Amino acid sequence: MKKVLIVVFALMILMALVPMQTMAFDPAALEKLKTTNKCAGCQLDGANLMGVNLSNANLMGANLARAILIKTNLSKAFLSTADLTGAVLMDANLEEALMAGTNLTGAFLSGANLKGAKVNLIPTDANFIGATWTDGRKCGHGSIGACK
Repeated sequence: MKKVLIVVFALMILMALVPMQTMAFDPAALEKLKTTNKCAGCQLDGANLMGVNLSNANLMGANLARAILIKTNLSKAFLSTADLTGAVLMDANLEEALMAGTNLTGAFLSGANLKGAKVNLIPTDANFIGATWTDGRKCGHGSIGACK
């Protein structure tokens, strides 16, 4: 119950901080992603992809800023140079994802699984508290910007 309240609170803050007109994604891009699992460079800003299976998806350079990716399966996804600014990736599976140059500024990855992911982070203030890091260790309190 406590975790649900935290998620709801995080989403309320996210929605309050982001004007609705900036959360416009291309519906055709979303449909393309769901049908082909490929959407390199797509405009998916603010899209709700909660719980969607995007394992092995090609999202290179995609704009996923402020996207809702709670419990989304992104294992082995190609996310290099993607923009995940302010995205909510709580409990997302990013195991073995390719994330070279991925922008995670302000992203919320609490409980996310990054085991085996190829991560080359741009300096960030992403929240990794409670996430499983690339080497399998749990990120503790104070894991803002890096796993500690």
